[in-house]
Amino acid sequence: MPRSTKPIMIGAARRAPALLALLMGQLLAAGDAAAATQILDYRVSVAVFGDIGSYQNRIETAGDVTTVRSTLRTRVQELGIVLHRESADRIERWEGGRLVYFDGTTTTNGKSVHIHGQAQGDGFALTTPAGTSMAAGDLFPSNPWSSAFIAAHHILHVTTGEVEPAQVVAGETTTFNLAGRAVTVRAYRIDTALTHALVWLDASSVPVRIEVRAHGRTVILDLQSETTL
Repeated sequence: MPRSTKPIMIGAARRAPALLALLMGQLLAAGDAAAATQILDYRVSVAVFGDIGSYQNRIETAGDVTTVRSTLRTRVQELGIVLHRESADRIERWEGGRLVYFDGTTTTNGKSVHIHGQAQGDGFALTTPAGTSMAAGDLFPSNPWSSAFIAAHHILHVTTGEVEPAQVVAGETTTFNLAGRAVTVRAYRIDTALTHALVWLDASSVPVRIEVRAHGRTVILDLQSETTL
C-alpha cells in the first residue's frame, strides 16, 4: 500500500504548478474581459474663430465601476493675440450607474475654479467656490460621455459647480458624415436655465457631436476618433 500511494502524491505535486498556472491564466483572462478603456477625442470649435482646441474623454470600465477622465485644451486667438484660453482636467467615478466621486479644475485666462464632490448617503456633497452644499444623488456632470445622460434630472455644471434641474428630450434621427462615412445618429436636447445643449448619439450610444449654447455663444465638439484599448 505505501508503494501505491507515494507515486499518486508525486503526480499530484507535479500537476499542481500546471493547474495553478491554468487557474491564474483564467483569472487574468476574466479580468481583461471585465476591464475596458474607450478614448473619445473631439475637435472643439466656435463660430467666427473656427477650431480652437481639443477635448478628450477617457472612459475606463471595470465591472460596475466606471472612471471618466476628461481633458480640455482650448485657445482663441486673432492676429496672433490670445483672446481666450481655457483648460480643464476632471475625473468622474461611477458605481452601478451612480456618480460617487467628482474632482475637476478649470482654468480660464489664468483663473482656476476647483470643484470636488462625493456621494454621501442618498445625496452628493459638493465643495465649490460658492461653499459646500448637498445636491441630489442622481446628479449628472455636464459631460455627456455616454447615453446615460438621457435619464438626467439634475445637472452639475463642471466649469462652475452650479447644480440645476434638467430636462432631456429625444429628437430626430439624421445622418452625419463622420471621418468619410455616413453615420446614423439621433439628437437629444438637454435644457437647464443656464445652458442648452444638443447631443447626437450613434447606434453604439457614442456622442459624435455635442453643441452647447450658453452666455450667447455656441461651442461645438465633433468626434475625431474613437479608440478602444
